[in-house]
Amino acid sequence: MEGRGAAGLDGAAARLARSSGMIQITPQMRVLVAIEPVDGRKGIDSLARLCQEKLTEEPFSGCVFIFRSRRGTTVRLLT
Repeated sequence: MEGRGAAGLDGAAARLARSSGMIQITPQMRVLVAIEPVDGRKGIDSLARLCQEKLTEEPFSGCVFIFRSRRGTTVRLLT
């Protein structure tokens, strides 16, 4: 495996893992997963509204909200 780090990550993934762009999940943090798919074109405001309306949670509560696209090819996280 040439060009891969010790964990088997390629260069871009290894750089991202070293950067502060990663979300740190703590044992105290709640992770809420929306079971219904969402439109991938929704912006941050629409996802925050979904947190309030469908999940009955405050989007700024410190929870991690996970949404998946209708096709199931992408996930979006709101922290």
